[in-house]
Amino acid sequence: MSKGPQGSNAHPADELAGLKSFLARLESGSMKLSEYGKDLTQKEIGILKLEIKHLEDVLARLRKGGTHA
Repeated sequence: MSKGPQGSNAHPADELAGLKSFLARLESGSMKLSEYGKDLTQKEIGILKLEIKHLEDVLARLRKGGTHA
């Protein structure tokens, strides 16, 4: 397990829930991402959605007893 913001003992599903919450804040406009004054929010939303989908697929395979790669 990773040592992300959720802590070193966080379950992958909990980390995924945190990412979904972050995505919801970005999509609602309550949070924005920028670099050097350029708004990167929409670009990062697209990337985050792809990453979340990938993680959901990995977790589903693990729950079914498959491989994680």
